[in-house]
Amino acid sequence: MITPRPGSTPLAQAVVNRDLALVEKLLAVGAPPDSADERGQSALTLATATDQYRMANLLVAHGANIWFADRLGFTPAIFAQYSRLRPDSEEGRALRQFISLLQKAGYPWPPATPPEVKALREAGRWPPVR
Repeated sequence: MITPRPGSTPLAQAVVNRDLALVEKLLAVGAPPDSADERGQSALTLATATDQYRMANLLVAHGANIWFADRLGFTPAIFAQYSRLRPDSEEGRALRQFISLLQKAGYPWPPATPPEVKALREAGRWPPVR
């Protein structure tokens, strides 16, 4: 088992450590899929910000909040939109699957930019689908 950074959770630390097997184990024993790190970033945001889309799909399958937006308005979707993964790579295929999951859940595509998300949140209109 890993020791998370102060203020972080074991799940978030496993994502940061790129340890898919440990993420699977933690989710299997009931770790909340929206666990956060010491900065308040969700495990899903950490996975997408670091191009770990197999992990992102696993987190979504366990109920991670696809609508999470950090204080600056960054969302998992915005990281997916601007990912530079090779489409033919394993993670590139997982990225396409992740985008498909978002769209099936009603996520607007292309996703809102961080400033747009902040404005929508301040207007009480984020997330746009409830």
